[in-house]
Parts: sequence; C-alpha cells; structure tokens
Amino acid sequence: MQTITLVELQSRLDHLDASKDLTVRYEPVSRPQPAVDEELRYINFGKAELLLASADVFFRADLKGGIELEVCWQADYYGNKTLKRPVSPQYVLRGAELDSDSLEELKLPRAMQSSAVSESKVCGACGFEYLRDLDKEIKPLSRDKFIDLLPEGRKNNKPERIICHDFGKRPDLIFSGVLVAQGGPRVGEKFGKVSYMDVYLMLDGRYFASLLDEKPANFRTLSYGTGAVCEDLEDVKKFYGPDRMENLNLFPLEKIDRKEHTFLLTVDNQPDLQFTGSRITAVSSCKGELDRRWTDLHLYRTRGGTFVCHRVGKSTFTGERTRYEGKVCKNIEEIIEFFGHSRLAKALFSTTNIRDVQTVD
Repeated sequence: MQTITLVELQSRLDHLDASKDLTVRYEPVSRPQPAVDEELRYINFGKAELLLASADVFFRADLKGGIELEVCWQADYYGNKTLKRPVSPQYVLRGAELDSDSLEELKLPRAMQSSAVSESKVCGACGFEYLRDLDKEIKPLSRDKFIDLLPEGRKNNKPERIICHDFGKRPDLIFSGVLVAQGGPRVGEKFGKVSYMDVYLMLDGRYFASLLDEKPANFRTLSYGTGAVCEDLEDVKKFYGPDRMENLNLFPLEKIDRKEHTFLLTVDNQPDLQFTGSRITAVSSCKGELDRRWTDLHLYRTRGGTFVCHRVGKSTFTGERTRYEGKVCKNIEEIIEFFGHSRLAKALFSTTNIRDVQTVD
C-alpha cells in the first residue's frame, strides 16, 4: 500500500472538486426513536432535551490515485429544533497509509465540515419530514378575494413566506400569508408567563395562529410553542381562549366577537370597569414584532346602551409597565373627547359610524 504525507493529503483536499469528487451518505443510528406522531408539548432547554433523530453522515472524498478519505459526523437532532454536531469527526483513509502525524490535523474543506450537515436529511434518514410546505396543499383564492378578506390597513401588504417552528408537533410548517393580528408580550396572572401570538391570513382564506409562551427571565427557561390552521376567526378564538384573546391586536380589529360578554377592564388610579356588553371595535398602533411601545384603543357598548372607552399603552422595555385608561361615555361627543383626534383614534372611528369632523361655514 502506498504511503502519503499529511502535506500531500492536505494539498489534495484543498483542490477537491466537491461537485464531482465528493459523495454524502446519511445513515440513521440504530437506537430507539420517539414515534413520529408523538407530541412534544414541553421541552426544557436546560435539562430534558428529547432526541428526535440521530444519523451518521459520511463525506467520502475521491482524492485520485486510488486514495479516498471518509469523514463521519454523528448529528443529533433535538426537540428544540437544534442540530448538535460533535467537535471532531471520525476519519478513515483508504488506498494509502499516512507516514506520520494524525488525520485529525487535517483542515477539512467547508463541504466536509459539520456545518454542511443538513437538518432535513438527518430527519429524512430517520423517517420523518423536517418541513411541511402548506402552500403545496392548498388552492389559493383569487387576488381580489384574498385582498377583500384582509382588514383595513393591511390590504397593501404582500404575502410573505413564514416558517412556524412548532415545538409541539413535527414537522415545522412553512406557508405564505399576511400578518393580520399580533398579541403580546403579556404576563399572564394565571400562568406567570409572557405570551406571543401571531395570526396570518393564508392564501386559501384560512388563518394560521401561532403561540409561544415563555416564563419571565427570573425563572428557569421553559418554553413551548404551537400552531394551528384555523378555518375562520372563530377557530382562532377557540385556539387562543378568552384570556389570550383579550390581548390579541388585529390591524385593525374590525372582525371581532360582537356577542355579549362580561368584561372587567383595568383602569389606573380609578375603579376598574365591569359590565356586560359587546366590543364594537378596536385598533392598535403596533405594526410588528419590532415595536417596543404601542397603544391599543377599544370601544365597547354595554347592554344598557352606554359606551365604554378603553386605552391601553403597552411596552416591552424593562422597568416600564402597561398603562390603562378608561371612561364611561353617554354619546359620540364624549367618545371623541376621550380618544382625541390622533391618527390612531381616527382609524378607530373609521371602523364605525363616528365622524370626527368640524363643520365650517
């Protein structure tokens, strides 16, 4: 068998044509794996990581002259959507012997490094999908019908491709849609968590609702996420539940539940307001997840015909808290007096029959 130096071997690797002389093979590791349909509802990133897929990835390089170098990485794919790779691979040299030194001293080309391992192929080798493209499973609406379903203020937004990293199910989901509602962050009194909610209108007229709950930073990190395709806004409400729906901001919230409910609205430095009635409309100044401060305006009508105005100022900055203002109004003039004449207030008025107009002779 021929002998080769480390310098010569490195030179051949440096001149490797990966498109012609490199083959890659994924082989599942023989070990018990969770069932494909198992739901992973809670994943503790610090301790209880659950292994979903494990594969040996073989990169075989043809270095000419009957010499081959095979590098094997074992890749483990976990439930928190991370692919863990070992620091160093296993080496096998065929067709030659190394005169001295060690194969571990080789500098591998990028095409043979651990970063070249594909998450989707690791999952595929173990028998389940990494991504599911919902766009391939639907019949999209016409452009006009799709735009008609978008709320005012979002009709000029073009659909974007969204990936939902779903901690509760496999595989991750990818689809096209327009963001029509967003909620959070909000500290839940019952759960002690911060909730993030995004609702997208999909190309076929259905909605995709996603949810991520996180405990505050002073707790040990415990996160879970989930998502669901909803037939309509009623299904969205069922998915989130009434507690979270109170914090969901549509752009604007024109298609909301107008059925009668009993509401309890927080008001700073005054008694809270409790009544039975319906929410007429609401708007939010929040334009997306990058906003750190925003304002929500809500208008209600009680069973007795009185109006209730509610203004909520929200912030994600440390040390800042949510501010609440509220007022019971008897007529349109008092509603306008409370909300004022800002652009956001006029957006709220535009979803109702309220006209904020000064008549000039």
